[in-house]
Amino acid sequence: NCPRSQKQAMVWYFGDYCGIDFRSGTAAPLTDQNVMRAMQASASVCDSMGVLRFITNGKTVYDTTFSPMPNATGLAGDPGVTQPCLIAPMPGDESRYLVFTIERTKYDQPDSLQYTPRGLSCSMIDMKLRDGLGDAQSTVLNHRLVSPASLKVTGTANRARTGIWVIAHRWDSDEFHAYLVGASGILDSV
Repeated sequence: NCPRSQKQAMVWYFGDYCGIDFRSGTAAPLTDQNVMRAMQASASVCDSMGVLRFITNGKTVYDTTFSPMPNATGLAGDPGVTQPCLIAPMPGDESRYLVFTIERTKYDQPDSLQYTPRGLSCSMIDMKLRDGLGDAQSTVLNHRLVSPASLKVTGTANRARTGIWVIAHRWDSDEFHAYLVGASGILDSV
């Protein structure tokens, strides 16, 4: 029985229409959706009580009815990247989330199987929109943070537990970029 503030990761959706629910204390398969395919990686988030808020494969954000959010169907994530997306809740506001995405593009040569990294972007999802089903805010949509970036993004709570560090690596360099997601948004990279 998790404390109130630790149920945000109780429901997972991933793969070829797969899901797992941990809310009962035992992993239970979910068969209630047939919308999202995320063969490499995906992200899902619940509220503090374990109620699913949304899921994404980095390209499209799906609400709790498994319908695409109208303004969140063209995110800059690439479902073929090993870690294309990360959801960071805005500290102190359970209605807003930042979705970080990694994008790559195919070289312009015909029949090329080579890809080049494009970068790390973020988009804001506001759960107050569409009568609580949520949608992307047009003012923070595919906002580019690092370009080009390696094909992975990760995050962790900061030491004081007042924000979340989102970390990416600039492609073909020794640079790591860390962004602190705090109550007022994304703070400068360090």
